[in-house]
Amino acid sequence: MTKPAYSLIAWGIALSLIDIHIGYFRFAFIGYLLLMRGAYRLGKTNRYYRIALAGSLLQEILACAAAMTGLRMDLPLLSNEVVTVPELLRISASIVALLVTMFGLCSGIQAEAEANGAQPLVQSARSTWIALLAINGASLFLLPFLMNVLKSDAIWFMLLLGAAGFLASARVLFLVRQARRSIQAADVTKL
Repeated sequence: MTKPAYSLIAWGIALSLIDIHIGYFRFAFIGYLLLMRGAYRLGKTNRYYRIALAGSLLQEILACAAAMTGLRMDLPLLSNEVVTVPELLRISASIVALLVTMFGLCSGIQAEAEANGAQPLVQSARSTWIALLAINGASLFLLPFLMNVLKSDAIWFMLLLGAAGFLASARVLFLVRQARRSIQAADVTKL
C-alpha cells in the first residue's frame, strides 16, 4: 500500500514543479491532488503525512483561487511590474503552504526511515528539509524588500534563489523515490 502512495506523491511533486499553464488550467492542480491522495494514504500511519496533506490542500485552494480570480501567485521577475502588498501576501501564503507540505513529507520520510533503520535516508531527509527551509525562509524574508528596490537590481539574486528553491524541491522528488525503494526493501527483508 505504501508503494503506490509514494508514486502518487512523486508524480504530484513532478507535476507541481513542472507547472505548465494552458489557459487557466495548470498541471499543478493535478499535482496537488496527487500529493493529497498519496499523503492521505500514508497519513493513516504517520502523522507527518497528515501535515503534508494539509499543506497540499492549502496549495490546491490557493492555486484554484488564483485561477478563478486571475491573480498571480508568483513573482513577476521579467517585467517591471510594481509589486504590491496584496501580491506579496499571496506569494508569502504560497511559500508557507509549500513549506508545510515539504515539512510533512521530509519529516514523514525521516520518521519511517528511523523506524526501518535506514540512517542515510534519515540524514538525507533532514538535510533536504534544512535546505528547503533556508531557501524559502530567505525568500520570505526578502520579499518585502522588493517593494523598495528596482526589480532590475534584484533580478539575478531572485532568479538564483528561485533556481535553488526549484532544485531543493526537486530533491524532495528524489527523496520520495528513495524512500519508496527503502520501504520496499524493508518489506522484503521482513518476509
